[in-house]
Amino acid sequence: MNYVAYAGVHSVNEEGVRSAIADLHDKDGLVRRRARRSLVELGDRAVSALVGQLRSPNDNVRWEAAKALGELHAPEAAPALVERLQDDNFSIRWLAAEALVGLGESAVAPILRALMRHPDSVWLRQGAHHVLRSFSHYRQGSVVQPVVKALEEMEPILGVPIAAGKALTELAGAT
Repeated sequence: MNYVAYAGVHSVNEEGVRSAIADLHDKDGLVRRRARRSLVELGDRAVSALVGQLRSPNDNVRWEAAKALGELHAPEAAPALVERLQDDNFSIRWLAAEALVGLGESAVAPILRALMRHPDSVWLRQGAHHVLRSFSHYRQGSVVQPVVKALEEMEPILGVPIAAGKALTELAGAT
């Protein structure tokens, strides 16, 4: 573990990002936490690498990546975070949902598209419900309210894709 390579925020190069990403795979939780903190300090330079780690077969790596992206508030990470709403690991699903809440309005369209593609995913619907309910105070709150209502229905598989499609169309017309 060579933290010198990525300890300084402004003097870091791509090798520092690679080194920190490698340490996310370490068995030692303290090493992973230090690596995650360093990646967060790197900001935008680390986002792409962290997004790639969301698909790792290792739960610890996905957890660290989701946690870091939640702190970075990078809108470009939204589609990958939406995918993690279907993760087998509850804590990763929760971190992804919280990261999406932190992204605000930039998370809405990726969530709606996912609901249209995968309305049968219980975990996706649960995570989307949590995220979309938090947007009631945003400009898009009234647009997503019918989707939230459809997620609460007895047969969400039927109504959610329709409500999500209407919401996407309405959002596209508002821009």
